Amino acid sequence: MRLPSLLLILFLLGYVTTDTLVRVTTPHSAIANFSDFYNSTLSEHEVSESDGDVSHGDEAHSSENVEDNVKPHSDEAADNNSDVSDEQNDVDLEPVQKVPDAIITSHINQTFGNKKTFSCPRVKTDLRTGRTVGDLSPEDISFIASMGDGVASGIGLFDKKMDVEFRGASFASGGDANMDGLVTIPNILREFAPSLAGVSHGMGDAELNKHQLSVSSKGATTKDLPNQARDLLNRLSTYYGSEHPETDKWIMIIIAIGTEELCHSCSTPNERAIREALTVLQSSLNKALVVLLGPTHVSYQARQMKNLLKYRCECSKEQPPGFMESLSAQWSKVFEDIQRDFDGIMGAKQSFGLLALPQLTVTSRSPDLLFHDGTPFLNRRGHTYMSKWLWNRLMTGEKYNLSSAVLSQDSYFCPSVGCPYFRTTANMRKCVTLSITDQDNDITIGEEGKMKKQPRRTVRTLYSIAVAVVVISSIVALIAGVIIYNFSKRAVRGRFDEVPETEATPDPPKGPPDHPGPLTRQNALQRQSTSRKTTTLEVPSPVYGLKKSPDRSESMQLLTEA
Repeated sequence: MRLPSLLLILFLLGYVTTDTLVRVTTPHSAIANFSDFYNSTLSEHEVSESDGDVSHGDEAHSSENVEDNVKPHSDEAADNNSDVSDEQNDVDLEPVQKVPDAIITSHINQTFGNKKTFSCPRVKTDLRTGRTVGDLSPEDISFIASMGDGVASGIGLFDKKMDVEFRGASFASGGDANMDGLVTIPNILREFAPSLAGVSHGMGDAELNKHQLSVSSKGATTKDLPNQARDLLNRLSTYYGSEHPETDKWIMIIIAIGTEELCHSCSTPNERAIREALTVLQSSLNKALVVLLGPTHVSYQARQMKNLLKYRCECSKEQPPGFMESLSAQWSKVFEDIQRDFDGIMGAKQSFGLLALPQLTVTSRSPDLLFHDGTPFLNRRGHTYMSKWLWNRLMTGEKYNLSSAVLSQDSYFCPSVGCPYFRTTANMRKCVTLSITDQDNDITIGEEGKMKKQPRRTVRTLYSIAVAVVVISSIVALIAGVIIYNFSKRAVRGRFDEVPETEATPDPPKGPPDHPGPLTRQNALQRQSTSRKTTTLEVPSPVYGLKKSPDRSESMQLLTEA
């Protein structure tokens, strides 16, 4: 009787639960493509857009091109000694056409030339950023570090006669002044992230200020990179403590290596050492973007394949034509192999990225004026050009075309509208933006980079769940009832059978208590005989040495009194 009642209760409970779940409201469908949302956000901030519209693809991609009406860089225009400040761009900037390999180029609709004209929109408040290398924004960078040779440390930057490393003005780590005084990657990043740490100041060797994250050193080669990587990790652990990037902060590491090694021995890089250094960094840092730069490649704008470094290196001056191109190709192959192998393991740790650029490219109409006389090192203007090239390359990706741009006139690019992140191999062919609102609405990015919604429960799904709960509960109750029934069948007596009570053995009747009668001679003799049968204390006689019973004397005394 109880089993049907239990099943009825479970059925009613399942029905009530189903009726409640059906009444749950379903949120409105979220936007599958976030480009429209981001464009509306830009319009709210009164950000001007370019004439070209962003075209939306099936996978929320935007086919973009580089804006052709860029402004001249004010730093170079203000430099009276600028070698290329009067250059004119004879080649019109043509929109970059979509290539067959589907590499996404960047639609740059805003640029800046100095601190005053900086107006790049902030995206971190609207977009989900900083989760992986693929959605890493300049606003996410908390630390900046540099490794490599004298190019990274700023050797002879202001005066070739001074064998001093001007770290505070180096393109890779310099933090002296600001964008209006010195254009460096850290100074540009500080416009996006004012609390950037690790920048270098002043001049001196790598041991001068260990709280600064510049471990590059003049004369260093690729074999020195593992030791520099360990030194960098020690500085992070020692001087930043709880703010170590192992927690939840991003660090950008710029490695400029190969210029001095190439000029000194005309040798190929030590591939094993480069891989070891990257392994050391990857195993210790949780969130990092490593930019690996090869030897400096300075050329005329019209002849970009001809590296002028050949005539400034002792080992290559007398070599036949094509020697430097062949050597550069070997360096490029090593860097490409490292990038390809690293991309193969990026899936295991998407918060650590590598961008390997075989050449640190600088083009100019008068490239010789970017060098110090007789040396392979670039002067301050050369470092400004390197900063501009590297920054624009990070913003636009592989399609930053120097054939259609003049560094003296090209401005600094703001992040792209369709892909406002550092352009690396993680988002070069598939860049998806996800808003914070979409994230709150359970929209995620799938394995192929497509945005998809979390599956929602329909009425049919809710009914199915309720029926499944009722069926499973009924089965469990039935099984439990069968088990209990089988146990009850094994019992000797029924549940309501009377158990006979065992009669207890009656206690022997107790007689009336003995009350001593009046003390007479007969009673006294009787007590005396009883005492003799139980215990007799023998006391030696003091006169004859005879044993005397105290009971007898007591009896005689009682008899006398009677």
